[in-house]
Amino acid sequence: MVRDYAAEFGGAAPLTTRVADSSTSLRILDASGRLVGCEADRDLPWDLLEELWEVEAHPEEGGWLYLRVAITSDGEAVDRAYDHWPTWQRADDRHEAAAPIGELRQEMARRAPQWRPDWMPLLDEAVMFAPPWSVES
Repeated sequence: MVRDYAAEFGGAAPLTTRVADSSTSLRILDASGRLVGCEADRDLPWDLLEELWEVEAHPEEGGWLYLRVAITSDGEAVDRAYDHWPTWQRADDRHEAAAPIGELRQEMARRAPQWRPDWMPLLDEAVMFAPPWSVES
């Protein structure tokens, strides 16, 4: 299915996804970065992606937050981002492609403390109302 997109849209189709307990988001872009497939496509490999996340997730270290599978006529390449915004994702996609805060909280709660990123305290609900950078006047 994804290889079909690659053949149709310029020879490459990076499939990007995030998988968490309650939802999966999936997008397929053409070589120029234009959206050509998305979660509305019923033929996309939903179960396979969720199974991959479950198999790769470590009970203490956690799992990846984002996955990219780049399909070309020559083969495939897989990239994962565990604790950060993926370098392959454009900055202007952050609103649309970001993992929901509730899912980030769940993922971080599963991890042993030494495997939680430095930014984890920002997930605290109190931070939404009093961010650490706010200044009282």
